[in-house]
Amino acid sequence: MKKITLCFFIFILISIQFLGCSNSEETTSDSSDPTTIEEGQEINSDGIEAITTSDSSNQDNFEIRYVFNKDGKEVFSLFTDPALKAGDLYGYIFSFQESFDVFEGKELSITAVNQESGERFQALEPLKITESSSGFYSLQRFTTTFKIPYGGLWVYEVYLDGNGYGEVAVEVANEENPFEKQFSRIEIQEASKDGNYSEKVVITKGGILDELENIFEQVKWDPTIEVMMVGREDLKATLFIILEENKPEESYEYRIWFNEGGTATILSDNPKENNGRLNIEYTKVLKQMLFDIN
Repeated sequence: MKKITLCFFIFILISIQFLGCSNSEETTSDSSDPTTIEEGQEINSDGIEAITTSDSSNQDNFEIRYVFNKDGKEVFSLFTDPALKAGDLYGYIFSFQESFDVFEGKELSITAVNQESGERFQALEPLKITESSSGFYSLQRFTTTFKIPYGGLWVYEVYLDGNGYGEVAVEVANEENPFEKQFSRIEIQEASKDGNYSEKVVITKGGILDELENIFEQVKWDPTIEVMMVGREDLKATLFIILEENKPEESYEYRIWFNEGGTATILSDNPKENNGRLNIEYTKVLKQMLFDIN
């Protein structure tokens, strides 16, 4: 299990382009969307659910969402540790998009609310904002740590000078995430139209690899559907994973298509995963990271 010191190490190593990419214009590839063999239906990018929230706070029914939007624009997003569970201290990155003038001199606080019980507690005591995130024009990389007492769906309400600013919602596990894997390394190759691949770029344990773990935790896998893709994948990634301590590592191959609608389709040779879909928000981060690395 990751220690809190490792969480901060991950956050420090995340690149400026990673958190800044939410403000950049999304580019699209020439890849086509997938067609299922079983049903013969096109799985288009618009049909893949994105993590979003409504414009209003204090909703009666919450759902997991890592981005807070208002008036059709992203206000802030949240990045969590993939191993997040109750009872331990974990780190968070809040990426605020508004100018620093909105925050300067004000006190920022976070209240955690459990959906089922309604219990509330102060996750982050009021903190006066006096400077922007290092290397950024505002609070694009605001980091904090706190502990959630028990599992369930928790809403993180953000306040400025006691006034509601926005909220996101996170599922917190009671125990260690059973899907958690320890990535030992990843090999990335870009696919070309002539049928060849670029030379392998190998990433070992570090901030980038940890962030890739986080992204792969967000993929929605469906092992029951076989998918046939039109055209070659954009990238091929081979992940080397330690599933049990003192056991040989396993490797799985992932072929990744970036769809025109901003989502990603990922085909895995792991039979427990098989066909995966990644929503728009995490695809944007994944695309930025992998092409920059490659």
